[in-house]
Amino acid sequence: MPNSIRKDFHTDLATTIAKEIFYKRSNYYYFLGKVDSWGEIDKAPSVLQIDSDYENTLIRTNILYMNKIVPNDVSLVAIRYNWESGTSFEMWDHTKNMKNKMFYCLTTDNNVYKCLNNGGDKPSIIQPIGRSFAAFKTSDGYVWKYMYTIPSFKRSMFLSLNYLPVQKSLTDSFYNKGSVDAVTIVNGGDGYVELKGTTVTVTGTTTGTGSSGYVLVDSVGGVTSAVMSNGGSGYTAGVMVKFTSATGSGGSGTAVITGGVITGITITAAGFGYASGDVILLTVGGAVIVPSVSRITGSIEKLTVVSSGAGYTSAPTLSVICDVGAGKYDNPTALVSAILHQGKIVGTNIIDPGIGYRSTTKTLITAVGDGDGAEFTPVIVDGVIVDVIVENYGIGYTYMNLVVSGSGSGAKLTSIIAASDFISDQSIVEQTAIPGAIYAIPVIVAGNNYSLSNTIVEISGDGVGCTATPIITNGQITGITVNTFGSGYTYASIAFIDPTRNTISKPTNAVAYAIFPPTNGHGYDAVSELYGNTLAINSALRRNVDLNSIMQDYRQFGIIKDPTNIVTGRLLNDSFLILVFNVVFSDVSNLVIDEVLIKNGTKYRVIYVSGNNVMLQQLSTKYVDPTGTLAAISESTRTYDAISVTKYPTANKYSGELLYVATEQPFFFTAEQGIIIKTFLKF
Repeated sequence: MPNSIRKDFHTDLATTIAKEIFYKRSNYYYFLGKVDSWGEIDKAPSVLQIDSDYENTLIRTNILYMNKIVPNDVSLVAIRYNWESGTSFEMWDHTKNMKNKMFYCLTTDNNVYKCLNNGGDKPSIIQPIGRSFAAFKTSDGYVWKYMYTIPSFKRSMFLSLNYLPVQKSLTDSFYNKGSVDAVTIVNGGDGYVELKGTTVTVTGTTTGTGSSGYVLVDSVGGVTSAVMSNGGSGYTAGVMVKFTSATGSGGSGTAVITGGVITGITITAAGFGYASGDVILLTVGGAVIVPSVSRITGSIEKLTVVSSGAGYTSAPTLSVICDVGAGKYDNPTALVSAILHQGKIVGTNIIDPGIGYRSTTKTLITAVGDGDGAEFTPVIVDGVIVDVIVENYGIGYTYMNLVVSGSGSGAKLTSIIAASDFISDQSIVEQTAIPGAIYAIPVIVAGNNYSLSNTIVEISGDGVGCTATPIITNGQITGITVNTFGSGYTYASIAFIDPTRNTISKPTNAVAYAIFPPTNGHGYDAVSELYGNTLAINSALRRNVDLNSIMQDYRQFGIIKDPTNIVTGRLLNDSFLILVFNVVFSDVSNLVIDEVLIKNGTKYRVIYVSGNNVMLQQLSTKYVDPTGTLAAISESTRTYDAISVTKYPTANKYSGELLYVATEQPFFFTAEQGIIIKTFLKF
């Protein structure tokens, strides 16, 4: 018996996977792999890979990097049809399979409209505009239904030459993650306590010594000028200027340096309350940098330059100080560096964020709102909250109040919630969709002998309100103009009544039929109505030290569902993972990147070498500790002693469901850029 899968099934499959990602019912990961060459030419094979157990195991073996797909990475999409003047659009017809037919369009306003009547198969010359909640007619005879507007964040991520994003309304939380993007400090307060578990010291060479001076003030104690008692010498990279006073505040200035000597001070703010003779303090060095340490991972999330210092001749050394903690990437400690400009620290780099560092605070930030999961850690300097680490972005918030509790007072924080920029018009479109309205009545048989002035269109059915007028040419009904669309029709018969019609010559009767909308009306479910059966995934494989440091190239990427932790067997939840053993070798002489080593039948590929630290990718289905003696496959007499393993791979790449794989020409990350992978999965 013939059978076929209906269109709703395809859409449902795409929607199901999208919802699994959003609601975190399952964990989906992009993976990168295949770092070794395709062959001498290193060109991706043109033949599709065979979906066999052997091939799938080989793909898994080659996996090196995994990046979690998050809710904002996914969208359902439909085929893109642009409105262009002169294009003939199909009109929606419930009796036809409309898949792959041009019955809707995307306009230059990023609005999507559905064609309900094409004016008798005419080309469209008037672009539909506006966001009318009712179907409307343009002067070229077309009847359009506004469906929705594509929001900006979706345009940037999912709009392509071939596809356009399609969605339900704002009320569908699938597209409104409601997570916290950032926290704004309105008032840092005062008196808050933070035990400095981790600090950063600044050590660097400075120039200039011996300067001194004092200020002159006006009647209210504002600084008017400075007098240099001693210009000092050797100032080539700037100096910090501070007015010291028992009563004054708010004054500031910059030093004028000529030939290494401070010849004057330019007053940038007068302040008030100063006394003539108050000392000018001129110093070099003095940079203060505060680390923001996650209390969940113990990693340095951010460095705040509290004071940029001055007078540094080269970038100073930054050292992370703590009684616990270690480097995350094969370093003894976390590694950070300074960016210097004109003798001042203007920025920082986190080379290795470390892990296990202390973030001890007696001050807590509590999120009160309608979402779930948001967590924060304050960063405090001299009793003032200067930064907030978003430990967990949470989900589902439409409002949030941040409550600071601790020994201090006066702090006021505001959360920035990442609501989508959907215009709520779409939810109104959905709620005002009219079931059973008739927007078009196509003529199948034109008939003859009909009178232009006496023929009426009779519509009989279970709905109400639809009226129409015939278009008659030479006695034939060549079209029907629907004047009012009515509602509630699930069936309707169309008859043409002409009391004056000549029936002696046995004329042919005209035949037409009414086109009905989807069950709940046009616009109620854009995803189903526009055949949104393709899932688009747009993931930025983010720059991080793991990928930047190893500088590997890749030839495969794909998607894997619900991989597990190799030790616990539980589902992975890491944002990204690199699947290697970090091994300390006694010697790495002649060791080559990408070559294969073997130990007791287990093979390992060399991914990265830094000093005696080596990253090894295991090439077998059973994880075996590589400690011991390994031999080069290409030269068995060349052996290496693996002394210890400092890090083990946590993901079992042979677990989970392998859903998709693509073979590519070699591609790679650089220290300056990451990779954005767009995948369209059609169901």
